Amino acid sequence: MLKRILRRRKPDIASVALSDLIQQTDQLAQRIKGLEAEVKNLKREVQSRTALAQRSLMNLSLDELRSVCRSGAQTAYLGEDLLLCRILGKYLLYASAKDTDLVPHLCLNGFWEPRLTMTLLKTMQPNWYCLDVGANHGYYTLLMADLVGASGRVLALEPNRKLENLIQRSLSVNGFADRAAVRSVAAAAESGEMVQLIVPAGKTGHASIRIMATPEDEVMEVETVTIDQLTADWPRLDLIKIDVEGAETAVWQGMQYTLQRHPNLIILLEFGVARYSDPKGFLDAIQAAGFNLRQIDQGGEIKPVSIDECLNERQDSYWDLFLSRQ
Repeated sequence: MLKRILRRRKPDIASVALSDLIQQTDQLAQRIKGLEAEVKNLKREVQSRTALAQRSLMNLSLDELRSVCRSGAQTAYLGEDLLLCRILGKYLLYASAKDTDLVPHLCLNGFWEPRLTMTLLKTMQPNWYCLDVGANHGYYTLLMADLVGASGRVLALEPNRKLENLIQRSLSVNGFADRAAVRSVAAAAESGEMVQLIVPAGKTGHASIRIMATPEDEVMEVETVTIDQLTADWPRLDLIKIDVEGAETAVWQGMQYTLQRHPNLIILLEFGVARYSDPKGFLDAIQAAGFNLRQIDQGGEIKPVSIDECLNERQDSYWDLFLSRQ
């Protein structure tokens, strides 16, 4: 009797097993299709990023520049508060792990100030002679050294001796020591004076000779030098980037002969109206020297800006000015 019952149930059991197998096969087929779609999307993304990376940085949009740099960003901790970062998808930069303001962007994004970065990429030419005044970690110094080529020249001024050492190492590891150098001096209106450089804790980018120290700040004694003295024997000077946290007016006073000698000079100047005792007088002096007042806008475009705009807008921020006589 039991055997007859089992014989009658076998077809039902086999039918159920076959139905389950068909259902599992359908689910597996759907999963395979999903995986194939994911692989295709990933392949397209890799191809897109590869294509962007193969294009010259200067031909990218700001969003593409950010994407390429982020995808190529790498950081290695070397010990003793020292980091090695890959920036702009190609350069190696030594950085201080104690910096909590600029360095995190270099580590995780691989770029800094994309608008100014793009302006340099589109403006600079091979064989140019350039100054990076207020170089900090040397981000722009490396970019300039690459853009001017072996026949060009770049001099970085960074009064913070700890950062000067890092810049020297970065220039060497990238093969730029033949065309670029760094000096631990502060550009000013007069040469040979000793001043105090105040370095706020964790914020090397805010170091200045124009602020008062707090108990948490690091204080360094540094020597001043004028741009006129530094470049007196240079056959040409094509571009100066100036970012010195309030000492811009003093730098300008110390480069009057330089302005006369180089009529085609381009100056990228960080202008913060609250930093100066006479901001209007500073802008008047810039225009009196024959420079057109223009700014780098949020989209990275160079556009005219008026003295009134510079004085009355961005009271708590700054302008990236693009100054030229053309």
